[in-house]
Amino acid sequence: MRYRIGESPELSAYGSTGDFVLFTVVLCIFIGAALVWIGWRGRQWWLVIWNAGLIAASIAWFAWTYWLGPQIMGRS
Repeated sequence: MRYRIGESPELSAYGSTGDFVLFTVVLCIFIGAALVWIGWRGRQWWLVIWNAGLIAASIAWFAWTYWLGPQIMGRS
């Protein structure tokens, strides 16, 4: 694959930054909360457990990326 002069190959592959990942994580939290509520009302416990795990994983990723990771890795 050819790149333009001054173009970084990491960003040119997708043409995006980490903002899309952050948007996806926030969206997963909201969708997960809605589906937990729907599962609770419908007594579908697999739906409650699955989406509670989705919310937990999204919060864990967000906490690691923005709060815990930089301090552990020595970045500020």
